[in-house]
Amino acid sequence: TRLPRDLVEDLTVAGDVAGCVAKLRALRDRGVEEVAILPFAPAGGNLREMVDLLLTEVAPLMLLVAFIAVERRSTAPMMPLDLFRSRTFAAANLYTLFLYAALGGSLYFLPYLLVDIQRYTPTAAGASMLPFVLTMFFASRWSGGLTARIGARIPLVGGALVAALGFVAFALPGLGGSYWTTYFPAAMLLGIGAALFVAPLTTTVFDAVDAEKS
Repeated sequence: TRLPRDLVEDLTVAGDVAGCVAKLRALRDRGVEEVAILPFAPAGGNLREMVDLLLTEVAPLMLLVAFIAVERRSTAPMMPLDLFRSRTFAAANLYTLFLYAALGGSLYFLPYLLVDIQRYTPTAAGASMLPFVLTMFFASRWSGGLTARIGARIPLVGGALVAALGFVAFALPGLGGSYWTTYFPAAMLLGIGAALFVAPLTTTVFDAVDAEKS
């Protein structure tokens, strides 16, 4: 079933995204699967895909904007926005966003690669990251002492660079090959990089705000 052009245009009026999502979901539940025209998709697009796009891409952004608006007006905010007036605090959080996005994304997809493509067993795929975990576990205390002696800047920059080499190393192996010459070096590099940046990053964020807020 196709929707008339005028009805679709009514559904996609800018400024009423929430209402648009609700109407599209209702239409989908009634079995309407194809949309004649949407501004963000080609003609004949699947309605279920359109709704999923709105729910997964637009809704989180709307919630983020709503969260910021609520925090600005709250007398006891969960995340005091004035903290971001500190350049050090803002920069450290931006560093965290980019680095942990890369780290989380790579560690999310790696097991699928190892199991589905490289034919590892689930147990072997999980164990493949033990070098990363153990390196962080044993080296983080040393990293904290290093930060106390020379400051946070060098470990933060060096750790990010070593971690970047680890991400590159994960992209190099082809199909097959020994774990010790393919993914083990990458896991070690990522572990060393993380051990270098985790402790100074935490220290930097806490030192950037007043004691009562940290």
